Amino acid sequence: MDALGADQSIVAFFENNLASLLESDQRLMIVGHEPCLSGLASLLISGRIDTRIQLKKAGMIHLECLTREGKCRGILKGHWTSKLLRSFRFSGSR
Repeated sequence: MDALGADQSIVAFFENNLASLLESDQRLMIVGHEPCLSGLASLLISGRIDTRIQLKKAGMIHLECLTREGKCRGILKGHWTSKLLRSFRFSGSR
């Protein structure tokens, strides 16, 4: 099942899969495709899915989510494009 697929509700995905994890101070990595991933980021930051957040292909964002009563108010802590990510040198890489 593709819980965050193009034909699925982003709000339902959050309520059914993420809200309880965020309240328990879990660290999560969510991987997805556009426009669903931007919609989820929008929901986590603003509480709405229609905020104009546009993520580039293969990019990455870091959000800190503060939850109260099942509602998340996220803070954007970082954003990296795929070009920038490719430029990083990781230990053990040549």
